[in-house]
Amino acid sequence: MNYLKIRQPEDRRPARICAIGELLLELLPETPEVLFEEYGRMIKSPSGAAGIFACAAASLGAEVSLICRLGTDGFSRFVHKAVEQYGVDTSQVTIDQQRQIGLAFVEHNRRRNFIYYRKDSAGSTLGPEHVSAEHVSKYQAVHFPAMLLDISASMRDACLRLVNISKERGLLVSIDPNIRRELSRNNSVDVLRQVLRQADILTPSEEEALYITGKTTVDEAAAALLTLGPQVVAVTCGVQGAVVYSADTKVVIPEYPVTPLDNVGAGDVFAAAFLVGLLEGKSLAEAGNFANTAAALKVRKQGGIGRGLPTRLEVEQALAQAAAEQAMSQ
Repeated sequence: MNYLKIRQPEDRRPARICAIGELLLELLPETPEVLFEEYGRMIKSPSGAAGIFACAAASLGAEVSLICRLGTDGFSRFVHKAVEQYGVDTSQVTIDQQRQIGLAFVEHNRRRNFIYYRKDSAGSTLGPEHVSAEHVSKYQAVHFPAMLLDISASMRDACLRLVNISKERGLLVSIDPNIRRELSRNNSVDVLRQVLRQADILTPSEEEALYITGKTTVDEAAAALLTLGPQVVAVTCGVQGAVVYSADTKVVIPEYPVTPLDNVGAGDVFAAAFLVGLLEGKSLAEAGNFANTAAALKVRKQGGIGRGLPTRLEVEQALAQAAAEQAMSQ
């Protein structure tokens, strides 16, 4: 498939994406530099990589469905309501009467550190029986963060069923490695490489690309990832921008000037905006710039769902301002 022209320019329908994953309640320090071992107030924020992705894509104008499980506890209701407020289709969110939502605590100590309380959570019990082929077939593309493969055997099977349905029905498969060392098992990378063979679009961070491939440069890592099967690999490089690769193309996406406050969820926002852009028929360069700008706007704010996700208007205004500033400097 030619990913530069996924659909015709006159087709103005919104991008249609089905995501699968886990919703969490995230607790982060009100003052970003406060560590786990220190006193300080915490902010509760709806989270989970797939949830952030789904809400970000919806905020950017896509029609999005999310497949996941929640409990009946107050935190589950809080997160469920927050996701619905973005217009995400939650008809495939099933409720576990016996379990509650998982929790994630975050600190910024030179790098992000996570403490999870999610064993036997409602979200971890998602299984292949919760993935409807009829529902998934309504969409153009599916997406999931590959860290789900380490959460539980049933979650892994659910993700693989989603991939199999997508391949049978001709849907695009977008995967964000979203590696969490806290969850990784001995064979995690081997399993991840096998799953990446089914991906059409891959959005790793620079660190993840090097880790998965064992290479020492982004160019080498991207080349190795492309040989696994993906048609497009977009490597995020933090504040330095991104680099987008296909078999015969390399596009360097310049940095968007920003002072980061909280980078949790930035990769999910990038993946969402990149997929939305491609489904709207944007070129690799246009989709990459759109995604990089959306991610940059996210890191200026603390939290994810309900707090830090950019709107379509905000991204378009930022792109227009950047273009105007570039024109004036020439």
